[in-house]
Amino acid sequence: MKEDRLFRRDGTPIEEAPLWVRVILVVIFWLVAFPAIAGWLAVWGLWRGEALRTALFALALAVAMVAALSARRWKRTTRTDLHDPRPPLVRFSTWLYTAILLPHVLFGLLVLTHPGQELDYRHAFALGLLVSAIHGIWAGIDHLKRRRADRRR
Repeated sequence: MKEDRLFRRDGTPIEEAPLWVRVILVVIFWLVAFPAIAGWLAVWGLWRGEALRTALFALALAVAMVAALSARRWKRTTRTDLHDPRPPLVRFSTWLYTAILLPHVLFGLLVLTHPGQELDYRHAFALGLLVSAIHGIWAGIDHLKRRRADRRR
């Protein structure tokens, strides 16, 4: 019976998810938060190479987010108007991850993998261009393959 609620068509609300799902969410949130916080600290000139302290802070943030989001029920909606009826905590967590943490993940990965080097956003920008170019080439090749397959039909 518990498995039925886990595999519902409309998804499982976090407050109804089993503990193991919440642990997975903590790990996913931590994987974003750890390099992002390192990158954010480096941008502000506060990075001193304290990876363990940063990792523990990111873990505390991830645990707090999952615990807070799963602590109470809130109404989900599919409305697309400008009014956002979600609770402030849910809106804050979305803002925190999408506006503050995600843009700093790439730079944080550079900071964490190149200790002792002076890095700035130019390095992250160059790496981002490389990743985008690879993605663009891959998408172009896929597009050409589909076009050829459509012509053969």
